[in-house]
Amino acid sequence: MAIQPTPRRIPQQEHGKPAKAVLLDTATNEVVFAVVGYVGSGTSEIATALQGLLKQERLEGGKFDVEILKARKVISDWAARNGHQSPATPASNLDTTSAFQDLGDKMRSAGDHAIVARELIQQIRLTRATKLGITNPGKEIVVKDQFAQSKLAWKAAVLQQVLLYRCVGVASGCAQMWNFGNVLCSVLAARALLETIALALDFEKNLQNHVSTKDFEKMDELITLHTFSTRSENMLAEKPELKAENVLNHIDRLEKTMPGIRGHYDFLSEWCHPNSAGHYFTFASLDRSTGTVSLSDRKLYGKDLLNAILGVYLMLGLIESAMERLDSLIGTIAQVHSAAHPV
Repeated sequence: MAIQPTPRRIPQQEHGKPAKAVLLDTATNEVVFAVVGYVGSGTSEIATALQGLLKQERLEGGKFDVEILKARKVISDWAARNGHQSPATPASNLDTTSAFQDLGDKMRSAGDHAIVARELIQQIRLTRATKLGITNPGKEIVVKDQFAQSKLAWKAAVLQQVLLYRCVGVASGCAQMWNFGNVLCSVLAARALLETIALALDFEKNLQNHVSTKDFEKMDELITLHTFSTRSENMLAEKPELKAENVLNHIDRLEKTMPGIRGHYDFLSEWCHPNSAGHYFTFASLDRSTGTVSLSDRKLYGKDLLNAILGVYLMLGLIESAMERLDSLIGTIAQVHSAAHPV
């Protein structure tokens, strides 16, 4: 875990910097290394070596504040809570290792095969809380900086990040499928990317409007809806207010500022649907002189369809700009919300 950086306000002249650059400037650089190996494989030595490297002053950005958390401690604590005796033999003794492995098996015997990992994750959480000066975090999520003052800002930031992750995921998947020669899946991903961009831009615009009027209730409703929206009838039976809006509404609203985007979306949809464009014209070619139909999964692997995909990729700049505006907007939410409802 890195030493906590000094918080700073981003100057007005930095608003033009890419979101990635701003993020790197203010990153806390918290890193978790998991070292796993067989008995005698040297996991403790590796962890100690990593600790030494990360605590070196010459590291760019400064040294790290490093903690080593061991499964043995987690297992030993579980044993004490459940009436089992931890081994008293020396730590380096093979019998000690065998005894801890047996205790680990007892921990998992109730059916939770991930219990040791989950307990270690809890230790990471508690260690992080201690570093932040939180003595008893209870079951609450450990947060800091502006998010400790405004849950609303935290919720907005979470949604911002999952939308960004989705954009990166479908964009990279689109490129990978094209490079692999899977044209159909590449087009599917391109359309999904366009839908996500349209939704994200719509969300940002609506959030801006609610922030300008300091309508916290509307902000919360908007963020909650986009975070948990669904078309599942079972879920909507309990929470009808979470019904996901038809994605075409987002596309049509984007059409008002980007004329032609609806037509581009409809073109991509033709290839995504299991109709003629999505099967026959994607994979089949008819030789009328012989009546022979040849099939190929690379029939459309050419510049025409590639240009349609690249047209969506050009919109990634819009998402980058929107994410930068959301960075600033979330900071504003934290300030005005904490001022109106101090923790």
